[in-house]
Amino acid sequence: MYRELEHTADLRYEVFSENLVEFLKDLIGIIKENLEYEEAVISDFKVKCYKLLKNLNDDVVFDVVNDIISLIDRKYLPESVQDVCITFKKVLVTNLKIKALTYHMLSVSVDNFGKISATLVFDI
Repeated sequence: MYRELEHTADLRYEVFSENLVEFLKDLIGIIKENLEYEEAVISDFKVKCYKLLKNLNDDVVFDVVNDIISLIDRKYLPESVQDVCITFKKVLVTNLKIKALTYHMLSVSVDNFGKISATLVFDI
């Protein structure tokens, strides 16, 4: 689950996830919410595994989210999540509102039950 919070110039979200897979799905949901695209004619897929997510912290989230944004810039849209792996499909990206995740107010924490909470601010 995630929600957008008011922020003067950028996009700010709070994320509350039950586990790592849900957290990745929430991150992808945020990105897709700020993206317009068209399906590509060619069926081209990539699978990328982010094993560093097993040691979740601010730096890891920063790197993974910005890598996902970079793949979208190269016209690959996150399609599905399995464990720490994301399947990306080729698309024709027309408008990605988000430029990058910033370190400003970035905060990620995991409780004893594996639930994840985060505050994320994206440069637009």
